[in-house]
Amino acid sequence: MKKRLIAALLCGCFLATPALAASSFPAVNTYSPGYYTDVKPDEWYADAAQLCYEAGLITGTRANTFSPNNAVTIGEAAALAARILSSISGEAIRAEAAGEAWYRRYVEFLEAHSVAVPDPAQNASRTQFFHLLAAVVPPERLAPINSIETLPDTDDADILRFYNAGVLTGTDATGTFQGGRGLRRSECATMVARIIDPDLRQTFTLQSEAETPTLSPEEELLQTEAFRVNGVSVSFDRFIDTLNACVAETDASLKANNDGKGLDWNAKYTGVDDLPAYFKEMAMARLVESTLISAQAKALGCSEEALPAVLTPDPAKALDKIYCAKHILVDDEQTATAIVALLKSSPSLDTFNSLMNQYGTDPGMKSDPRGYIFTDGDMVAEFENAVKALNIGACSNVPVKSQFGYHVILRLDPTTRSGWEQAVQELKYEDYVDAWVDSATVTPNTAELNKLDVQARYEAYLASQNG
Repeated sequence: MKKRLIAALLCGCFLATPALAASSFPAVNTYSPGYYTDVKPDEWYADAAQLCYEAGLITGTRANTFSPNNAVTIGEAAALAARILSSISGEAIRAEAAGEAWYRRYVEFLEAHSVAVPDPAQNASRTQFFHLLAAVVPPERLAPINSIETLPDTDDADILRFYNAGVLTGTDATGTFQGGRGLRRSECATMVARIIDPDLRQTFTLQSEAETPTLSPEEELLQTEAFRVNGVSVSFDRFIDTLNACVAETDASLKANNDGKGLDWNAKYTGVDDLPAYFKEMAMARLVESTLISAQAKALGCSEEALPAVLTPDPAKALDKIYCAKHILVDDEQTATAIVALLKSSPSLDTFNSLMNQYGTDPGMKSDPRGYIFTDGDMVAEFENAVKALNIGACSNVPVKSQFGYHVILRLDPTTRSGWEQAVQELKYEDYVDAWVDSATVTPNTAELNKLDVQARYEAYLASQNG
């Protein structure tokens, strides 16, 4: 319902909370050879995927499928962090409630322990992933085996702790962290495996820039500037990594929603005239946003995760302009009118929820049936005005038409919803980010970007992943 496109949420796949032993994670599952049909025994991440499965921390996206190239979402990272925290604290995570987003109980568990969780539906950056782990993995489980005092691109103490424990080694010989990058499930499993088994942790010494060897033309390109955002340089290394992630996510989404048929470089997709250019724009947009967010966090002296609370410290001061509503969205007026009549004959929340589950077509309501929290200007005008005209607890007397279809709306009290303050902070934070992006000065390295063969890059990436 938001003006931004509503993306279908992909379910997470971290399952089963293991009981942590004093110094290790005991096996709770038995891994049979060939259990994952998409993980060859000689893959670089195969042993890690097996270990994480045996420990019960990471299992497949569906039966016998690991999906190593899928991006890790914040929801998945939160589920992993919550299970670790539950094992350490001895507190149980509540059972999943019918109709709620799969990650909701994990997010609530972390928030109850003062662990902030960004938007669970978004892909996790390396920084976000390790900040969640740092909040739940005690220092005594990360005994230092290295002596890393500084990194080329971050001085974050939590990140350094994982380097010194041998869980992280960096993306190059100088230890560059690349916190804005995403993670694939294969990478995630490897890092989690090092937390599970200290024998897998890596000892190393970082090279200085002067010690790094002469670069090949390909290596030089990777370190060349792809574009600049408000004076901040973004390398081709980061750009190509993000580009491949965008293609991989699109391919996975197509397979999941198109009977297993993935990306076809020769096909014509609705709204996409030039597929390579489309992916380049997607990757650049993602990196522009992450670069601006990092810059703002640095300027305000806080973590990226803390930005929503820092920018909107007390939502209660604007409570008169904060709204909460759920709705039943249908395609035709006749169905909407019939739903209104049913609600008039049986005016209860249970009836509304039952009808919403039966007839509603909005994926936002399926992912979080508690409803939308929003402020002025966040929703399409017809929906927003209709909500404002209702008393709290009241339903629409007539269907409300918008560009999305016909709505039957129930207005709710936002303050009765758990975590409403954070929801408002994150909502306003999106507005801040949009404003930063709209006012940003982006200077692309057009000559090199035009030469970049997106399909060839992605095929090379797949080949490297498949050994």
